[in-house]
Amino acid sequence: MKVPFTWKVTGWFMIGWSPEFPIGEVRPLRYFGEDLVAYRAESGEVHVLEAHCKHLGAHIGHGGKVVGDCVQCPFHGWRWGPDGTNRYIPYQPDRPNRALTLRVFPVMEQYGCVFAWHHPHGKEPQWQMPDIFGKFPQFETDPAAYYRAYPEFSRRAEREPVHPQIVAENAPDSAISSTYTTRP
Repeated sequence: MKVPFTWKVTGWFMIGWSPEFPIGEVRPLRYFGEDLVAYRAESGEVHVLEAHCKHLGAHIGHGGKVVGDCVQCPFHGWRWGPDGTNRYIPYQPDRPNRALTLRVFPVMEQYGCVFAWHHPHGKEPQWQMPDIFGKFPQFETDPAAYYRAYPEFSRRAEREPVHPQIVAENAPDSAISSTYTTRP
């Protein structure tokens, strides 16, 4: 598969730790140069949508609330389902506007981490999230056998305008570290 070059990233990206998304809470996010809203529905499933309500553009992540499996806009109370469709309008409850939809970002939770799929043109995931423990049968697969992954053990630099490729290409490389750590 030939993947065209773009500065807009494609793939699965960690957007947070599972405990950062409690049931019933709405959280504003900024990833991929876009405003997003994440929420954990009453069913326990995490959903990520574009953040601005299609009614009048209010940011759902600031003051929005979870109602069942929907997220409600804080401005006029429009509700959006996890599939991005408008499900409810307070002043016409039996006639939601099905023509308006919010972009949906597929989400996957694995081992205490929440990942969102991003494609610059909104395409569905082109590959599944790999199961990092399932790929190595020689290692224990019970998450309880490991230290829990959680924010207090990590540092987040949310405001750094860096493309992930830059980080990967400039991270220490043990195979060549001797060439840049020695002096002439």
